[in-house]
Amino acid sequence: MNPQESAVLSGYATDEWDSEHLYPYNCYLAHRITELMSELRRSGSLPWILPDCNVLVALEYTINKQQNNKLMPKRVSHIVIETQHTSTVT
Repeated sequence: MNPQESAVLSGYATDEWDSEHLYPYNCYLAHRITELMSELRRSGSLPWILPDCNVLVALEYTINKQQNNKLMPKRVSHIVIETQHTSTVT
């Protein structure tokens, strides 16, 4: 994806992992990763990171038979991080 392209994502309320947040776990993890990247950029720990980034988190699910066959996150299968960066890195 180049900087001129954009994507629109939509979410939904779910209790798949936590009845307090009601937010899909992959979205929660992606937001936490982007927050951490922002903190590292602002602190100077990763000075080559620029503000624009995209994070995709893919999960594998399992069926929890004790909870009425509810889908539960089992593991993270993929994380893709795409970020703007300075010309000093490739």
